Amino acid sequence: MSTMMLEILSPDKTIYWGKAESVTVKAIDGELTVLPGHAPIVTVLGPGEIRMHKEEDQTCHHYKHAGGILDVSKEKTSVLVILKEDKAKKPDEKGQADKPDSV
Repeated sequence: MSTMMLEILSPDKTIYWGKAESVTVKAIDGELTVLPGHAPIVTVLGPGEIRMHKEEDQTCHHYKHAGGILDVSKEKTSVLVILKEDKAKKPDEKGQADKPDSV
């Protein structure tokens, strides 16, 4: 299967830059999967999860975010997001870690 260049960026760091087989995001009007050769598009992302599939090691990576922008062009696909913080690692006012949310 073919691949595309993908970059996933947050305001303070590059989360991923490299080849990907596909990327799935939650746009404000529904879920969208981008494959190599997708038509150019720019859309706003609602809070959710990015699912990126990498062909080279047959893995799927997940990144939770609070919203952002998807920009698909002929050269690359860019996902600009604000990542959600891991509540399990964030200390509260007393210096103790919060309990993770139940699923």
